[in-house]
Amino acid sequence: MNEPVITTIPDPDTVNINIQQSVSNAAQLGWAFAELLGRCFMLPGLYSVPASEWKGDQLIPLRELSSPREELNGLMIRINFLVDSLNLSSMLVNNENDPNHGSRFVDILRTNIKLLCETPLSDSSDSTHQQILGKINKYLFEWNLTIQEALQVRPKAVFKAYIVGRSLASLRWCFGFDNWTLDRKFIEKICHEYIPALSPYLSPFVPGAIANSVMSWGYAIVASSIPPVFVQLEKQADIWYALLISERDPLSYVSKAYTAKRNTWKVLGAYSPLFIISGLTICFILGLLLVVLLSNVNTTVKVTIAVGILPLLGITQTIVTVIANILQTALTDTSKGSALDDMRNVTLQQAVNAATLILPPSRTTGPRILWKRC
Repeated sequence: MNEPVITTIPDPDTVNINIQQSVSNAAQLGWAFAELLGRCFMLPGLYSVPASEWKGDQLIPLRELSSPREELNGLMIRINFLVDSLNLSSMLVNNENDPNHGSRFVDILRTNIKLLCETPLSDSSDSTHQQILGKINKYLFEWNLTIQEALQVRPKAVFKAYIVGRSLASLRWCFGFDNWTLDRKFIEKICHEYIPALSPYLSPFVPGAIANSVMSWGYAIVASSIPPVFVQLEKQADIWYALLISERDPLSYVSKAYTAKRNTWKVLGAYSPLFIISGLTICFILGLLLVVLLSNVNTTVKVTIAVGILPLLGITQTIVTVIANILQTALTDTSKGSALDDMRNVTLQQAVNAATLILPPSRTTGPRILWKRC
């Protein structure tokens, strides 16, 4: 007798969490690849402590900040973790003419990164140093293509997250190199297609904020209107990364008092006809009451007219209450789909966009502040 087949239906919430984590990891991996390449080519000479200093007769303090080589090694460890989490670490070099045919990309890169960090650099023409850089560039380039092929069978958001992460990091880590170019159409594709596709897996206001600043910097770079050594781009990239991997809430960049004020003024503008009519009505009632009180008619007539105006005063109170409720709701109502909610979201998006954008400097007017690129 055949036993019944039991089909297990995955929990939708669990599936969504898994996709969201994959999207985040893919974005971090794409970013890490571009950063790794940039850090390798920006690596300064080897820092070492002479052996004579390790005698024990004096304390040698630990460094407060990691050295460029420690940063590079740590980034490689991070890449190792990310490819494991995405099941991409088993990818092999598939070229029979390659001396590393059949070896894992991750192992080849880890070995060469270690060699790069241990090799003293006498000058930029050092042949050993350049050979190692060439190998790192080659295998990272090939591994990137292989990963893109593998991600084609994953949810589209995972593939696009990888491209977004890599592209944003390239703006920061590859800008200024002779062989790196940026295409305006690619910037528009990233901002209008790839970043919005990540909306279900990112905090509200994040896609709009990232797209807004990426377009500003992308267009400026394409136009060659900014020099390649400005600290502003480094700070902007830090914001991109924090938003992209949900390291920081986008609203934390914005003052609550500022957004509340802007939202109030936007509501006042939207409901201005109601407020104007209400104000004119109140002025008419108060003016009528004042005319009656200052008129020469006897007291009895004044009282009679005043009693007749009392219902109008009740209407006035109702109008004031309605206006107060509108303003209060504008600041506190969070019901989705309401006109006030839409209005508030537009206001918050504009505020986040402004707070997370560091304007690109100009070649002629920007402050000439060099950054340390490692």
